[in-house]
Amino acid sequence: MDKQLSPDWEIGKLYNQAWSIIKKHKVLWIFGLATAGGISFNFNLPGNFDSDSIKEIQQNFQSLPEDIVSSGFIQVLGASTSKPMEIFSYLFSAVPAYFYIILVVELIVIVLSFVVIGIISKAWSTASLLEGIQTSLSNGAPSIRDSSEKAFSHIKSLAWLQVIPPLVLGLGFIIVIIVILLLIFIPILIVKISLGILSLMASGAILYGVIYYIFSEIWATRIIVLEKKSGKESLLKGYKIAKKKTWAMTLLGLVNIILSFFIMAIPILLIIGIIFAGIFTTDKNEALGVGLFAIGAILFIPMVIAMTLIGGILNAFKATIWSIAYNNIRGKYDGK
Repeated sequence: MDKQLSPDWEIGKLYNQAWSIIKKHKVLWIFGLATAGGISFNFNLPGNFDSDSIKEIQQNFQSLPEDIVSSGFIQVLGASTSKPMEIFSYLFSAVPAYFYIILVVELIVIVLSFVVIGIISKAWSTASLLEGIQTSLSNGAPSIRDSSEKAFSHIKSLAWLQVIPPLVLGLGFIIVIIVILLLIFIPILIVKISLGILSLMASGAILYGVIYYIFSEIWATRIIVLEKKSGKESLLKGYKIAKKKTWAMTLLGLVNIILSFFIMAIPILLIIGIIFAGIFTTDKNEALGVGLFAIGAILFIPMVIAMTLIGGILNAFKATIWSIAYNNIRGKYDGK
C-alpha cells in the first residue's frame, strides 16, 4: 500500500543519481555539447585600447542618433555612392532574368540542405546522448562509438518528432492569424462573432498543443530510443504519460530552469555588468572605468568557452535526470 502511494520520483534523488553518472562518465559531456549546437562569437578589441576609447564608446551609446543626423552622413554617403550605384544598376540590368531564378533556387536548396543536416544532426546527437545515459544507468561504460552506432537507427523517428508536430502546430497558428485578419474585412456581425469565437477556441487548442507537445516530447524521445517505437506512436504514448505527470513535470522543469539560470545566466550577466560599469564610470573615475572594462573584456572570451563546456555538461545532466525519471515510471502508465 505504501509503495502505491509513494511518488514516482523525488527531485533530490534524481539530482544525486544524475550527478553521480555525469561525474563518472565524461563522454556524456561530448554528446551534451552536440545537442546544444555550436556557438560562435566574434569579439574584437582595438589595438590601441585606452581611456579615450572608453570615452568614445560611451559617447556612442549616449549620442549616436544625434551624431548621425547632425553630421549629414546620409547625404554625403548618397553623393559619394551615386556613380557606383549606376554601375551596379547597369550590370544587374545586363544579367538575364533566368540567372536570378537559378540563383534563388540554389539559395533555397542550400538553406534546405542546412536545415535537413541540422535536423539529422540534432536527432543523432539526442539519440547518442540518451543511449549513453541508458548504458550508464545499466552500470555499463558508454563510449562514443557504441552510442553513435546505436543512435543511427533512431534518426528517422526523432527527426519526425522534431519536425512534424511543430509544423502542424505552426500551420494551425498561421490559419488562426489569417482568420483573425479576415475578421477586419467581413461586414456581417454574426459571422464576425462566430469566427471570433472559433478563433479563440482554436488559439486555446494550439496553446494546449504546444504545452503538451513540449511535455510529451520529453518522454517520446526516450520511448523512441529505449523501446524503438515510431515517432507518432512514441508521441501518443508520451502524451499519455504527460497527462498523468503534468504537475510533477512542471515542478521538475522549473527546478531545472532555475538551476540553468544560476549556472549560465548569472556569470554572463556579471561579466556584462563589469563591462558596462567600466564604460559608464570612466567620466567619474577614469582609472577605475578603464580597469573594469579591461577586466570584463579579458574575462569575456574565457567565460564564453567555459560557459559552452558547462552548457554541454548541463544538457547531459538534465537529460540524465529525465531519463532516470522515465526509468522509474517505464510501463507504469501504458494503456491508461
